[in-house]
Parts: sequence; C-alpha cells; structure tokens
Amino acid sequence: MDRAQLVITLSRLTPPEFDTLVALINPPAGVIPGNSAPQRSRAVALLQWAESTTGSGLQDIIQALGQLPTAEPVSPY
Repeated sequence: MDRAQLVITLSRLTPPEFDTLVALINPPAGVIPGNSAPQRSRAVALLQWAESTTGSGLQDIIQALGQLPTAEPVSPY
C-alpha cells in the first residue's frame, strides 16, 4: 500500500476506528489533532509523524490497520 492509498484508507475510517488505530500505534501526545479536526487532517498528521525520524514508520500503520475489525483488508504492497 502506498502513501496515497494510506491517506485515503485512513480518511475513510470512522472516528472510533481512527481513534483505535491511534491507540494501537501510540504516537506522542499532541501529534494528532483532536476529533474536531477533519479526518483527512488527522490522517495526514499521523502519516507525517510516522515518516519522521521519531515516528514508527508506515509499516506500523499498515499492520495496525489490519488489526481493526472493520477496516478494509490491507495489502503490504
């Protein structure tokens, strides 16, 4: 899954699904905007953090997406 597909997939998650994903990945407090922010903004913030030198990497997001019970199947390619 490439970055563009990740943005689209994350943007389509429901707020509770996205919050679960964030809890699984556990970025530092303040990295992800609150629930009142647009979902796409929250998704982009998560990806920017994941790709940063302090982030966990996109692969962790892909793996966490696979753990969500209602998420679309995620291909690592």
